Amino acid sequence: GALLGAMAVSGRTATGRLHALWTLDGLQALEADFLQAALVDRHPGVRENAVRLAETHLDKWPQLEKNLIAASDDQNARVRFQVLLSLGLAGGRDASRAQRQILERDVQDAWVQRAALLSMDANELLEAALSRPQFPGFVERVAEALARAASHRALLGRVLAADTDAWWHAAALTGTARGGVGKALSPEQTQSLLARLWKTGDMGLARAALDLLPGANLPAGATGMALGVAADTSEFAWRRALAIQILATDGSLTDEMLRFLSPGQPLDVQLAVLQGLESAGGEGAARAVLARWPALTPRLRQEALAILLTRERAPLLVEALEDGRVLASELSWSHRVRLMRDTDEPLRSRARALLQTDDFAARPGAHAADGDAVRGEAIYASLCATCHAGSAFGPDLATVSHWPATILAADIRDPGRSIASGYELWEVATGAGDTLRGIIGSETPTTIALVTQAERTTIARTELAGLRQLMVSAMPENLIPDDATMADLLAYLKGLQYRPRP
Repeated sequence: GALLGAMAVSGRTATGRLHALWTLDGLQALEADFLQAALVDRHPGVRENAVRLAETHLDKWPQLEKNLIAASDDQNARVRFQVLLSLGLAGGRDASRAQRQILERDVQDAWVQRAALLSMDANELLEAALSRPQFPGFVERVAEALARAASHRALLGRVLAADTDAWWHAAALTGTARGGVGKALSPEQTQSLLARLWKTGDMGLARAALDLLPGANLPAGATGMALGVAADTSEFAWRRALAIQILATDGSLTDEMLRFLSPGQPLDVQLAVLQGLESAGGEGAARAVLARWPALTPRLRQEALAILLTRERAPLLVEALEDGRVLASELSWSHRVRLMRDTDEPLRSRARALLQTDDFAARPGAHAADGDAVRGEAIYASLCATCHAGSAFGPDLATVSHWPATILAADIRDPGRSIASGYELWEVATGAGDTLRGIIGSETPTTIALVTQAERTTIARTELAGLRQLMVSAMPENLIPDDATMADLLAYLKGLQYRPRP
């Protein structure tokens, strides 16, 4: 014991001193003097472990609390973190003050915030959190802790009683919602939340209020108000989207929501419609979405697939794939797998017949081995480079250079059989009477960018009178009809190396 005590206090290595401390503790031979010395050890790892040991002996040696409080100013962050946790067992005003000091110093660390939630009084933490506007995430965590302890009413009351928005209101509502108290809200609180949602100009606060609302138990008149907001084109798109989310809580309003799934509506509004329809049961929503499929942009189609890929609605999607309303290229790999693996027979076999590929099957035609890559480069420069080299109008052919030559040849001769995702040809009608064709290069909430070989045109969604995908490729058929020319082109394409476009 004496030798271990000497090693714990003055051992030559930090590892030796650390092992001596824990061994003494295991032998029940640890003394307060050893811990007090270790708490000011020159190595931070020893000090951190000394804090952990001191925590377990506060009942036996209460004087160690003063040593832990002194360690709250340690220069090492890990030591301070452990002190914050350990002082939670000490209690008392001085210990709380030391914890607050550590929190104020290290509040930017998410782990320190979590440690404070475990070891400090939540109401005291709330006041600390509200004094640090640069850390709204901390307010969220404190609000969630209060909600889980059913101590959220005072905080919620402060938010709902305020006449103006404060920086922390959205974070407080988000945390309260995460604490799962929405169903326990009183009718008065629900009414106040709705009023705040329509009044605020803070999008984050409005969304947080909606997250906290109790879903299907909304008060009378809520959906009527939401319908008016959704139809008001002078409103912010985000507020209209929130209104549609409220409409989605009433299953009888599906047709009203579908009014807003049209090309001239902002992207956020259309996405909100699709997200609202996703939870609606039956086939009606899926049929309505498929009827509008030609006018859905690529971003909207990805959201719409979530509606169609349920067990109940998958037969409608497979039917649309079979009759060509939906192209197989629009389905991601995960979408394909779900249809080919997770559906019942005979639907599974129908999906596999549509989606499985025989990439390495023998097909007649030209072979790269028969061609000359030098001649192929000249053919590529004259016929392909305009769209496929440096332009956004066609995909980079280096991305398919690993494909079997027979498949490349088949797709070049008949480009409509396999249109690359993102390079579908679209026709746009504008309110001014113009008709434009191109691929959709990008989308924003309020615009789409239409790309052609020559230019990129940005069109406001409010200017769209019509939008439909043309079920053809922008690339002409039989561009290279003879096998010799095709073999030369294939020889060049097979040697391309992919480099990301700038």
